[in-house]
Amino acid sequence: MKTESTYMQWAKMRPKVKYDLALSGILNLPFAELDAKIEDLDLNGDNSYGYRPLVDALAAHCEVEPESVVTISGGTSMANHLAMAAALEHGDEVLIEKPTYDPLLAVAEYLGANIKRFPRSFENGFRVDVDELAKQITPRTRLIVLTNLHNPSSTLVDKETLKRIGEMARSVGARVLVDEVYDEGLRIERPALWLDSGRAGFCAAHAKASRYFRRCRTAAFRTAQRRRPG
Repeated sequence: MKTESTYMQWAKMRPKVKYDLALSGILNLPFAELDAKIEDLDLNGDNSYGYRPLVDALAAHCEVEPESVVTISGGTSMANHLAMAAALEHGDEVLIEKPTYDPLLAVAEYLGANIKRFPRSFENGFRVDVDELAKQITPRTRLIVLTNLHNPSSTLVDKETLKRIGEMARSVGARVLVDEVYDEGLRIERPALWLDSGRAGFCAAHAKASRYFRRCRTAAFRTAQRRRPG
């Protein structure tokens, strides 16, 4: 069983260079350079399943009900992990785009899923070929995974394509996981800021699925605590 992402290990431990063309992130921004006070980041209060004002703000931003939002302190990678853990059992069939963000593959392998790939080729502008994807879907398919904007090409998947993918998944009782970590770049008019350890990922899903995500998050944290070295 694969338990790590080779790419992420390299990305985190690679030698420092003056001009880094290998990653898609941006420079960290020290808090002192923000036009903000510490009170602006005060998240004290009930936080059993997410700080409520933050959950409400994310729900309004995504135009969904607050019950559909699950906040994750470990960023988008942990959000993807929990979403896949909630949707998949060992041996389930999952369709993942090719090429894709390596940790998505690593999580599916870690969970023991049966992985199939559908192409997003250079020749096709890295678009999703819905007809080709349809050929890969079977009654055993439980999850379809893609990134939007596409990682690594930054190609946008339009709403009509996403809708068709969702309809195909529903026809066999599967779900669709869309990693939209770079989607915010299309929504904002000012430069994005990277807050390093202050980042937080979140999932937005059907309320019933979100309730299961929360239970998976609790189970994952308890497992991590039991595995901590003494």
